[in-house]
Amino acid sequence: MRLFIAINLNGETEDALTAIQERLRGRAAAGNFSRRENLHLTMAFLGEKPESLLPSLRRITGDPGLSGGGGPLRLNLRRIGCFRHSGKELWWIGPAEDDPGLPRLLALREQLAAALEGAGIGFDKRPFKAHITLGRDIRGIPADWAPQPRLVPEGGIPFELKRLSLMKSEHSGGLLMYTEIFGAAISGIE
Repeated sequence: MRLFIAINLNGETEDALTAIQERLRGRAAAGNFSRRENLHLTMAFLGEKPESLLPSLRRITGDPGLSGGGGPLRLNLRRIGCFRHSGKELWWIGPAEDDPGLPRLLALREQLAAALEGAGIGFDKRPFKAHITLGRDIRGIPADWAPQPRLVPEGGIPFELKRLSLMKSEHSGGLLMYTEIFGAAISGIE
């Protein structure tokens, strides 16, 4: 199974991000935009894993000690960016570097990474960059076209992170589908 651990979005956040995707789609010559139901913030990409690891992953994901601190964990999505690799572009949205919730999100990611390492479960160890993928293989949008006022509402998009989910990625009927296998409230939040 192809697995990852993520924080899924609520309906209001999905609505706001779908509107941004439509603006990007209107400028792009081509691209593969994330389906609304697939929008999420990846905390750890695990890759192909055997089903035998599910009990350990369930224990890690549901650990009441995972919190990154106490009280509600909120981000303000207001930064649009683009990763370029091999002639392809991945457009994303995430919090600004000065977002007050970002240190807590990073602490939660560190706790999660330590738990995965402690259990001997491999994951993608590239530096973590908090982002939600809006679309992949996007072509035709000039890099300087996406200043924030053009795409993100003034003040950004508030996003409350409540639940950590173990997700399965699979293709079904020609579509990429993400399905929650297990989810748990982030300690002190839900």
